[in-house]
Amino acid sequence: MMQPTNTTFVRVSSYVRRFFYVKYGTPVVLPMGHPMHQLMLRHLVYNPTLQLISKQSVNRASMDPAIRSNIIELQTCQQADECDELMEVVMPDTVLRTGVAKQTNWYYQLDNAGSRLFRKEAKNEYWQEMQLFIRQCFVRAALMGEKVSREEAISDFMIGYGIPMSHYESMVRCERRERRRQEEEIEQRRDFMEKRANDVFLYT
Repeated sequence: MMQPTNTTFVRVSSYVRRFFYVKYGTPVVLPMGHPMHQLMLRHLVYNPTLQLISKQSVNRASMDPAIRSNIIELQTCQQADECDELMEVVMPDTVLRTGVAKQTNWYYQLDNAGSRLFRKEAKNEYWQEMQLFIRQCFVRAALMGEKVSREEAISDFMIGYGIPMSHYESMVRCERRERRRQEEEIEQRRDFMEKRANDVFLYT
C-alpha cells in the first residue's frame, strides 16, 4: 500500500489557485525541474510546534483539527474563509539540511521568504500563461481570417481554467497592468543588451 503524499499549503489568489489546480492537478504536483519545486527544496522548514512562521504558508498538520486542538498558541488558518485561500502543494520527498537528507512530513512548510517567493513565481506563471494564450488566440484568428479581441481571449482563458466570470473586470484591468510591466521589463533588457553590445538593434 502506497504511503500518502506529503503536502503543504500556500496562500494565493483564488484565480491563481484555480489555474494551478487545472494545470498541475489537485493537489498541485510540480515537475522536479520547475522553479517552484526547486524553491521548496531550499525553503521548506520543519515546524512541529505549529508556530506562526508566515501568514502565507501553513503545514498539513495545522489543517488537522485533532492536532490543532492541542496547540493553544496556533494562530494560522482558524477561520474557514482563510483556509479557502490556501493552495495544497505536494512537497519533495526529502530536503537536504546541513548535509543530511531529511524526510518531509506533515510538519513541513515554507518559511516566510520562501512563501513570498513562491507566491511571486505563481503569480508570474499565471500572467505569462495568459499572455501566451492571448497571442495564440490572435495567431489562430489571423490564420482563419477572423478577428478576436484581447478581452474575448481573456474570457476564454478564464473559462478554460474554471475562473468565475465575476473576476472578469478585474482580470482585464490586471492584464493591462501586467502587460505594461512586462513591456517595461523588455525595454530595460533591450537597453542593457545594447549597452553591453555597444550597438543598436536594427529590427526590433
